[in-house]
This record gives sequence, C-alpha cells and structure tokens, in this order.
Amino acid sequence: PKEMIYAIDSDEQTVKLGWQDPSGLFGLTQAQTSSRKSFGNEGENMIVAHKYNKEELALYQGLSIQSISVAIGKKREESATAQFKTAVFINGQRVDSTPVESYEPGTLNTFVLDTPIPITSDITDLKVGLEIVEHHVNEWPIGADEAGRVLKGIGDLFSEDGGVTWRNLSDIVTNPEDLSQSNWVIFANISKNLNVNYRTNHIVGYNVYKDEVKITTDLQYHSQFTAPFEEGIYTLRAFSLATEELSSPSNGVRV
Repeated sequence: PKEMIYAIDSDEQTVKLGWQDPSGLFGLTQAQTSSRKSFGNEGENMIVAHKYNKEELALYQGLSIQSISVAIGKKREESATAQFKTAVFINGQRVDSTPVESYEPGTLNTFVLDTPIPITSDITDLKVGLEIVEHHVNEWPIGADEAGRVLKGIGDLFSEDGGVTWRNLSDIVTNPEDLSQSNWVIFANISKNLNVNYRTNHIVGYNVYKDEVKITTDLQYHSQFTAPFEEGIYTLRAFSLATEELSSPSNGVRV
C-alpha cells in the first residue's frame, strides 16, 4: 500500500512526520507495540484511556475522531461476556458513550462512534478509551503493549469512578519488568471523510526512511515520528501480518 505521509513540522532541531493508515485514517495512539497481554478489574466497572495535549493534536485540526480501536483480550472462561462503551473526554468532560454492540475477543476491534468528534484548537486535554461496563471477575478484557515501555500518566490511565479521577496502571507495581508497566492498546481513528471508519488491522508498524536509508530501530506503532533535523526525502514502509513482509515505499516528503 502507498501510505500517505505528511510533514507535520520542522525546525532547526527536529523533523516531525505524520501519516495515515492505508485505510485513510490517522491512528492516534500512545501504544508502543501491538497487544502483548491483557488486564481486567475483577469484575468492576473501569474506564481505560490514553491522554493527548494540544501540541499532539495540532496535526489533526479540522479532522474528526470517527472510531476507536481497542485490543480486546481472549476469553478465559467460555461462558463469560463483557459489555463496553467507547469513552472520550474533552477538557475533563465526557462527550461520548457509544454502546458496543458486538466485538471479537483476542484481537483489535474497531468501534464506530455514534457522532464523530471534531478536533478543535480549544482542546487542551483529550482522553480516548473504552469503558468496561461489565465483565466476569476472572476475565481480562483490555489489551496492553510490551511491558517496560509505559508512558506513565499518558498511555496507562484508568478510572473507577466514571472519569472523575484518574490513576496510572504503572503506579500499582513499580518493578519495570512487571506487566503493569504497559500502555493500553487504543487508537483514536481520525479522518475528514465520514465514510472512513475502519483501520487496516493487519498492519502492525512502520519503518521510516530518509533518502532510502532506514532511520528507525523499532517498528513505529503509532502514526507520528520525531527525529533530529536532517534535510532529505522521508518515506515509510509498513509491516503487514497478512503478508509477513514490508510494503513498497510510500510517497516521499522532502524536508
């Protein structure tokens, strides 16, 4: 696929890039890898979320959140079911509670919002996530990424009181190798086209190239990348689970 790459910004110190998934959606996330494990809350209601500030949202002004993708854990008890609602908070106020009608355990699910949410310049605090309305006490319904790569207070937020107060998953245990040192696997799927809602789930990351030389050590799971400033032509190649290989290079952006 020819991913559409954009130059967000550059100055004397840095180059910032952003790109769309081949579906046409920007995948805004704090997750660092695909889902490696899952968590529950012993049957109690809980909201999990990622947090974004005004600077992180600058690329998306004038676009809208169309859907939310979340890694749902595998069933541990065949008879168990969980109920979810999407959850979006703007400047502390909840603006979305779309009920989830169906989902598939053990994979990344995309839930289309009842009403798209515009990204505007007055948003200083955006939280995007999923409410576990009900779940079996032995179930772990929410996926998280690789342990030890947590963005504390940004990628691991959870609330047990409907979003009034927020805690960090990483505060539960301080050992960096502990499973709690992880981010939730959540994407805010953003676009201008209201008909584009579902991301390309089989793509698990991107390599970034400058003048055809790879400059990323790890696959980039989210759709933004910042590097020290260097002039050149920047391109992407996506890694797909469907083909188990990299895509052809995307269009290039000269910086």
